[in-house]
Amino acid sequence: MLWDTHMHSQFSGDSHTPQEDMIAAARQKNLKGICFTDHLDIDYPDEPETFLLDLPNYVSSVDAMQEKYKEVLPVRLGIELGLQPHLACIHADILSQYPFDFVIGSSHVMHGVDPYYPAYWENHTEEEGYQEYFESILENIAVFDGFDVYGHIDYVVRYGPNKNASYSYQKYADIIDEMAGPAGVVGARGRDVSPQRLCRSFETPVEGNRADCMSRAAGRGKRLVLRKNPLNFAVASTVRRRRQDARTLASCSPPHEAAANCRHRFAMPK
Repeated sequence: MLWDTHMHSQFSGDSHTPQEDMIAAARQKNLKGICFTDHLDIDYPDEPETFLLDLPNYVSSVDAMQEKYKEVLPVRLGIELGLQPHLACIHADILSQYPFDFVIGSSHVMHGVDPYYPAYWENHTEEEGYQEYFESILENIAVFDGFDVYGHIDYVVRYGPNKNASYSYQKYADIIDEMAGPAGVVGARGRDVSPQRLCRSFETPVEGNRADCMSRAAGRGKRLVLRKNPLNFAVASTVRRRRQDARTLASCSPPHEAAANCRHRFAMPK
């Protein structure tokens, strides 16, 4: 029973494909169901309007597709949130207002920069860039757990200078393992993002990434802890400091200015 649950339609800044065309393609491929998960990246750097989502019209459109195709294809309402710590409260507000079936939490921007742009790599070695990206995921998890799955946890590798030539799960296993926490990340939506499920978030086609991650997860059950290696000693204090900074930003007292200015734009109509 194969579903596609990561789909961007004409409502996303990176897609122009109408939802009906995507439904037709899904039916042609004999998928059992789909879930639209259009992008919402508030406070995106340099181009803040690029990945904003017209939520009322998006939700209304998916509702219409559900009604129109209810006899032939299950269609679900989802969203892909571009997580940043200072947006945690606004994301929670949005999820409380709309009946999403599936929520992807993703890291596209860390510390104000998207690694998609070459400028990020001018100030980072490849290892530093990958490491900082993984640290930013920990910062997001520290303040927000309202997602069902964390999307493409190695997104940064797409844009690294050498892509996956020298990248492997093993090289960053300690910090990737820590994403799962000592008992797995259990989101506010009540779904278990276990170490095993986290391992399936790898998208980079490096042989053994998923298998090695799953093996470590199975070997430790749900008790994944940091091993004491030089890399962890070097970054541990930075991670702790950034987590505390993330919690402070997410406290909404006061909210981050750019995020606060967006709040009214995403409210469900009365």
